[in-house]
Amino acid sequence: VEKLTKLQIKSLSPELFNLLSSHDFSSSLPTELKELPSKFTELIREIKELKKHVHELEVELPGDLKEIITKLEKFSSTIFSLTTQVNIKTLDAILSIFFKVNKTLDSSPKNSPQPEGELIKKDKGKKAMSSKDAKEKGTESETNKETNLTDPMKKRIKESVKADLVKQEVEIGKEELVDLVGINVVKGFVELKRILNS
Repeated sequence: VEKLTKLQIKSLSPELFNLLSSHDFSSSLPTELKELPSKFTELIREIKELKKHVHELEVELPGDLKEIITKLEKFSSTIFSLTTQVNIKTLDAILSIFFKVNKTLDSSPKNSPQPEGELIKKDKGKKAMSSKDAKEKGTESETNKETNLTDPMKKRIKESVKADLVKQEVEIGKEELVDLVGINVVKGFVELKRILNS
């Protein structure tokens, strides 16, 4: 059966080819399908023309738009330069304050002012009196407005003033540091300093 089918197809093949080539199928197709090849060729031709026009077209920018690019580049480089300078100045200020605070923390006053009521030696150790007694005696014996201070008293007053100035410098330095970097950074720095010193 198979051989018969193959022989039959071989024998009919030339006749089928002749039949297909002699028949005009265009009449059986709808008109839209008949026009399709011509529409494709027309579309391809228009696309080629558009490509040609696009290549020939040159866009001209106004002068202001051309300058914007260079101005933008110059602006961004200026901003970068300024922020770098500000960062450097800020870091310098922070380092300066850190060094001041560190210096004042390291050089704590060795001679602090004497608290109220502590004994003051008068006349090179001959007699001791409390600071209250010294004040009372000073007001009793004042006949003129000038006070006669002994050298040790002058020295103590001078040391007391120096200690107060050092304390004020430390407080000002701390305030500046807190304003500049924030309280958390300062606390961290003090904690680190405490750990390193112990």
